[in-house]
Amino acid sequence: LLKIQRELDKKDPDIAVFTEIIGSDVSISSAVLRIINSPFYGMRSEINSIHHAISLLGLMHIKNLLATILFRMT
Repeated sequence: LLKIQRELDKKDPDIAVFTEIIGSDVSISSAVLRIINSPFYGMRSEINSIHHAISLLGLMHIKNLLATILFRMT
């Protein structure tokens, strides 16, 4: 979460960095994909890519989701 926050604090955050951070943790990756593929978001097709999920959700929403996911994991 700290790495995510540091990247968000930059003037021009890079989605590739978020993809790398989230993709490096299997449990967080699967949680993000589970969330984006939930009925709440109503995607027409299954999202299988972390990069695509981040693009659809937006960086600030990802930050909030990660905070929630990490809180539940502790």
